[in-house]
Amino acid sequence: MNKSPMTLIIECVIIAVVLLTIFLLLSGCALFQKTPEITALTSGQQLAKTLSQTHWLVTFSILGAGAGFFAFLNGYGKGLKILAACLLVASLTLMVSWYGRWLATIGIVGSVVLLGYTIFTKTRALKQIVKGIDMFKTNPLNDSYPILKDSLNFSQKSETTKKIVKSLRGK
Repeated sequence: MNKSPMTLIIECVIIAVVLLTIFLLLSGCALFQKTPEITALTSGQQLAKTLSQTHWLVTFSILGAGAGFFAFLNGYGKGLKILAACLLVASLTLMVSWYGRWLATIGIVGSVVLLGYTIFTKTRALKQIVKGIDMFKTNPLNDSYPILKDSLNFSQKSETTKKIVKSLRGK
């Protein structure tokens, strides 16, 4: 029996999928086991859980802040910088654990606003470029020398348009 290469490949893939499924079923893969029910935690329980997961970070930050303070007292100039950095890490860790939802919401809203602003400025810049090119094409060169001079000097374009044009010309 002479089989085509495509038939052999399909048969090998089917055999591999069957063997992989059997292996996963027998190995105790989490995909095939019953998952426990998820219970909602109160805000206090969520805070305690987050702090227990990040306690090592807060602990090392407090130890580093103490070491930075003693380094400063002993005349080491960077002791205050170490103290400030460690206190910043500790406060950020606590802030994320307490205000995590607010930070995520502000981050998502900020990302959407920044995306909209970027799209708006790119569209405006391209419209200004196209308008300048159209003005140059429709007017004769002798009559439109000031327009040509203005468009080359970017006097009618915004700062974002100038940056985009410079980046496009650089490529």
